[in-house]
Amino acid sequence: MQRNKFLWTVLSIIMFLSFTATAVPAQEEQQEPQKDPVKEKQLEVEALLKQIKENSEKANQLYSELKNEAESLRNQAFQKLDFIKTVIQKEEKNPNVNKGEMVKAKALQSEAQALFKKNEYRKVIETVDKALGHISQVPIVSLSVSPVLFSPDGNGINDVLIIKPNVISQIDVQEWKLTIKKIVSKNEEIVVKVFSDKGDPSKVIKWDGEEGGELIVDSVSSYVVEMEVIDKNAGVGRSGRVQFKTDIYVNKTDRGMVIDVSSIIFDYNKDTLKTEYKDIVKRIYTFLLAYPEYNIIIEGHTDATGPVKSNWELSQKRAKSVVNYLKELGMEEKRIREQGLGESLPRTIIYEKRGLNRRVVFILLKDEDDILNYEETIKKLDLNKEVEMEKEIK
Repeated sequence: MQRNKFLWTVLSIIMFLSFTATAVPAQEEQQEPQKDPVKEKQLEVEALLKQIKENSEKANQLYSELKNEAESLRNQAFQKLDFIKTVIQKEEKNPNVNKGEMVKAKALQSEAQALFKKNEYRKVIETVDKALGHISQVPIVSLSVSPVLFSPDGNGINDVLIIKPNVISQIDVQEWKLTIKKIVSKNEEIVVKVFSDKGDPSKVIKWDGEEGGELIVDSVSSYVVEMEVIDKNAGVGRSGRVQFKTDIYVNKTDRGMVIDVSSIIFDYNKDTLKTEYKDIVKRIYTFLLAYPEYNIIIEGHTDATGPVKSNWELSQKRAKSVVNYLKELGMEEKRIREQGLGESLPRTIIYEKRGLNRRVVFILLKDEDDILNYEETIKKLDLNKEVEMEKEIK
């Protein structure tokens, strides 16, 4: 009996301990973990700082956009004031101008100048347009062209020319024509591209420098844009000439990487690098300094006037004159040499434009393969030269 009582007591103790061992952890699991107030505040501050940073970046971006827009408007307003000043000066000399309308135009001009001082640029533009409407008997035409340095090499930077016409006409426009010309010399310009249409001439014109899939603008050259507008009463308005330039860009050819600078032209039967072209060579020199891994060959060229042998000798001298000037500027002698090619690679076969063939070309060669490839090409041209010389002798 006592033995059974003892066993029962032991069993009761074991059951109590078991219950206690399982109950205590259960109570601990039900307790919520204590929060760290310092860490919570820290997380809250970090979230606020992140939001402030994002808002600051958005504010800076918006400020930059507004600043650029304001600067653009200011430039437009300034150009408008300059334009109305020129038109009024011109129309005052016109004996047929309506004196009453001229007075109104001058009053609006003064109003626009006052608005400019108050930085109210949109109102300046509107007021000048009203002034022009009082005195213009023919379409008033102006142009803006960007970028000033056009670089149609396909790299996404300044490779589209944007032309924005501004036309004010009391009579509906019948037709318009926009012409882009290359400035060859002080006395010569060549038309390279014409845009024309009927009706509204105010649409923005975008041009990639190509015609029929081929690039027709030259590296390191100067161009001019002008526009003519004809209204339905046969009144003709012409813009001023707006100039832009092309940047240095490189074309890949079978002779290597080429900078073809047709704006450097030599006089007939001369090999002297003219002073007016030295600034162009300086620009190319600066460009070449950024590519020290390339060797440079200056090719000289001629037109087809004169004997073949004389032309090859003349082309060599032309190339040499440019090489010498590059050395004067500081070009390493080991990087550069000249190569005359005579009349073998003309830019044009049109007789009247043969002067464009009296030029130099810059060839960039990076490694031995490029040099060997170039020399093979020259060998073929040398063979052609010998054949042509034999024909002349016969």
